[in-house]
Amino acid sequence: MVQATTGQGVRAELAANAAVQDLALSSRLSLVGLLFVQIFIGFEWFISGLTKIVRGGFPAGLSDELTDKSRGAPGWYATLLDDIVIP
Repeated sequence: MVQATTGQGVRAELAANAAVQDLALSSRLSLVGLLFVQIFIGFEWFISGLTKIVRGGFPAGLSDELTDKSRGAPGWYATLLDDIVIP
């Protein structure tokens, strides 16, 4: 059996379709925006890591920094840093 649709029913259905399409488009745009942010952060981290490897002074600088910071640390933490973390 075929149902007859009224003009209002067709308009309501078209409006509902448009709302669903707008929602899908906005969620798709937000995902694309999030993708660009993640790519940018990943690129920055990659370049930062590459710079630390290429320059070669990072391990010594980190060791010096941790040694300075461990001086004011509680006893157990200073021992952990001095014996295990800092070579």
